[in-house]
Formats: sequence, C-alpha cells, structure tokens
Amino acid sequence: MLNNQLPKYIILLLSCSILSFSIACNNVSTTSKSQQPVEVISVKSIGESNPGGPTVEIILKNIGDEPIVSLNTILKLDKAYVFNFSGISYSSPLLHGESSGETRILIGGGYASDTLYPLEIVLILQDGTTLLYTKKVQIE
Repeated sequence: MLNNQLPKYIILLLSCSILSFSIACNNVSTTSKSQQPVEVISVKSIGESNPGGPTVEIILKNIGDEPIVSLNTILKLDKAYVFNFSGISYSSPLLHGESSGETRILIGGGYASDTLYPLEIVLILQDGTTLLYTKKVQIE
C-alpha cells in the first residue's frame, strides 16, 4: 500500500519545496483585505467517511485583475495540510473570474463543523509578485 502512495508523497514534498523556494526567491507581500485577489468559495467535506480521515475540497476564485500562475493553500487543523492547485501554472493561469478546486484526504485529521480554521493562501501573480495571507474558514 505504501508503494502506491509513494508518488503522492514525492509530489507533495516537491510541491512544498517549490513553494518554499518560490517564497524565498520572490518578493513576498502580505496583503490587506482589499488587495487579496483570491476569494474562498467553499471548504467542504465531500464523499463518504474514510477511515484515514475526511476528504476535503477547497474551491477558490480569482477576483483580482492579474492572472495567478501558482496557487497553494495550507489548512491548519491539528496538523497543517497543503493543497497544491497543480492545474494552475504559467502556461495555464487562473484568470480573473475563474475558479479552481483541489481535494485532499486529511490523513489523521479531524475538525469541528462549528469552528473557524486558518487557511493560508500563497500565490504567485503573472507579474512575479508573491502574495501570502490567511483567511478564517469553516469546513462545511
């Protein structure tokens, strides 16, 4: 079973490394609420119960003017869970008004449906600007 999951762990490790490198090499800006180009459409548990943990889907929308070429979120419960929006890139940016979703099984994760959790959003705009900010979300 571990051999089947190994590629996912390697991809996650590479995503985290790329994210760290991107933050270290670009101008990282924390933003005021009026300058946050991503709107959280939903954070919800989907599918049937999984013994490893709940499956959560995050859907985000670009409400800014500049295309987004890289997008990652970190949902902070008891542990931090990285959601890598792998379909977004320089060759396939998230344009104004477009939405994108990412799904992940939160291995060993649990949450209360009446609690707000921090969702850290890290993105790179097409002009090379890296933005980092946190929104409070409720998992439906």
